Amino acid sequence: MSNIINARSPFFIKVDPVGTEVMDGANLDIKIWSGDITPIPTETTYQINKTIIGTNNFINIELSLLIRDFLDTEYYNVNQGIAGVADDAVWVQVVATPYSGETNLTPITYSYLAFDGYGYFSEGSNPRTLTDPTTLNNNYTPQVLQDNRIVFFKRGEDIRIPIFSEPAPSAVTTISGVWDLSDVYWEQSNVNWDATSVPQNIVDSDLSQDKIQYLIIDSAQAVTGDTITITSSVGNSQVDVITLQEIECGKYEDYRVIFYNKFGALQDIYMSKKSSKNLKVKSDSYKRNIFNSQENEYNALRHQKYVFDVTAQESISLNSEFFPEEFNDLVEQIFIAEQIWLALDIQVSPVVIQSSSLKYKTHTNDKLIQYGIDFDYSNSFLNSVR
Repeated sequence: MSNIINARSPFFIKVDPVGTEVMDGANLDIKIWSGDITPIPTETTYQINKTIIGTNNFINIELSLLIRDFLDTEYYNVNQGIAGVADDAVWVQVVATPYSGETNLTPITYSYLAFDGYGYFSEGSNPRTLTDPTTLNNNYTPQVLQDNRIVFFKRGEDIRIPIFSEPAPSAVTTISGVWDLSDVYWEQSNVNWDATSVPQNIVDSDLSQDKIQYLIIDSAQAVTGDTITITSSVGNSQVDVITLQEIECGKYEDYRVIFYNKFGALQDIYMSKKSSKNLKVKSDSYKRNIFNSQENEYNALRHQKYVFDVTAQESISLNSEFFPEEFNDLVEQIFIAEQIWLALDIQVSPVVIQSSSLKYKTHTNDKLIQYGIDFDYSNSFLNSVR
């Protein structure tokens, strides 16, 4: 199984010479690519030389900033005529060749799989590098790439669960309908898919695009209390039970917030209570002379105060369902996300969070837990793309 890099957090490797060798520094050949793990590209992505500090017989190097340039965490929507495949995972190989003077020592090879995830300060350096839970280490990349085990859904819209393929998990469900696996989040359910009575076996491969897969389920027959049970078949045992809860269909529009979570996978959450849109307009103006000297009069229909360079920014305020307390982590990840989209039916729009602070809510203090979040649409209201 792979060693994981979560590239939104720093990732350090320590290069020690082999055995009793003594080094002055090391040359590092770094290769980053997507697709099949083999053949390894012949072209080196980065070449770095680093010398030791003082009397140290090792060097440290941080990789994440180099890797993120090759992670394409975008959203594509064929229903809007925007086709594409995101590179949500890439392979990384580092060949470090220590040297002493002008003599090369024994080279050392490091291999990784990188996601656009992140860790918290409390998790320490190089978070969730392992992919297998142990009794001594609970800091690993799990088979289900989301923290919440309760999933809200809207009848008629597909349910999506991000899955890490390397534990080769299988899934069974009490939902009646169809389901399948896809390596793209925005795939739509299809009547030709497997019936949900057929277990889904997540198949791992050597392709980077298959490392994060999405279990997509048609929700037409789903009901509150239905479950999805996901069980690993490789490595130490992982069993996750996801319970579904249908959102209340009311008078408000049911917006779906889509974002890249802390594992580097796309995830969504419904904000289906009161929503309101706003439009903020800016412009420049000047007072101009409208007098026509030749005619010795002015046109009363011309603007004396002339407005130009008009720009407009649309924003929206959304309110959530009443959440269980475990959703605090989910809302936290929305605030930390670098890329967020809003979906209403099949229309998807990129947004950025306008709110800059999050007050955590608990059942003890607040009884009912509901969050309001303000978003700016990330593109100008007027078409200003040149």
